[in-house]
Amino acid sequence: MHHTFSLARLGGQNSKLKTQNSKLCAVVWLGVAALDTILVFTADGCPHCAALCEDFNWRGVAYREINLSREPDEMGRLRDLSWEHRLPVVADHERISIGFHGGSSTFAELGLE
Repeated sequence: MHHTFSLARLGGQNSKLKTQNSKLCAVVWLGVAALDTILVFTADGCPHCAALCEDFNWRGVAYREINLSREPDEMGRLRDLSWEHRLPVVADHERISIGFHGGSSTFAELGLE
């Protein structure tokens, strides 16, 4: 299962589920301060991360990439947002999403654990 969240940790009362593209994905409305910039957590060797960034670039989406292979100190920031051990993770001003088009890579696959 690629889309699981600890709803209690992120504020279960602010969480909801919705269906998108015939796939159930969890959308978590953050009870934390709003993010000014879309954050994209990636790692070297993650094909789903590369595809997501390529898609964002093609569509002209402004974002800040945080590559955990190059910035391991940012792992704490990611863990504050989600306990899931998969990439890519996108954090915007309202929600966290994991994966891209149904695919994701585990931290273990990427050598991050």
